[in-house]
Amino acid sequence: MIKNKLMVVLAEKELTLTELSQLTGIRYATLWSFGKNKTQKADYEIMDRICTVLECTPGDLLHYIRDTKRKGETEESE
Repeated sequence: MIKNKLMVVLAEKELTLTELSQLTGIRYATLWSFGKNKTQKADYEIMDRICTVLECTPGDLLHYIRDTKRKGETEESE
């Protein structure tokens, strides 16, 4: 499972979603959904605009968490 760390990065940079929305031109609702892990897919254009404004990389925004309960996987296969 991939989670994003947008809210953490914003806090570190002392920015709000509203400010990020104004700086990127991305709707607040879109950023809110992304920041709260409510999106099901990654939009590369949105990620690019966020990374440009925050001066970071996609790796700074995303965190991989191994899902051990995925269908078809067992603990023995890890």
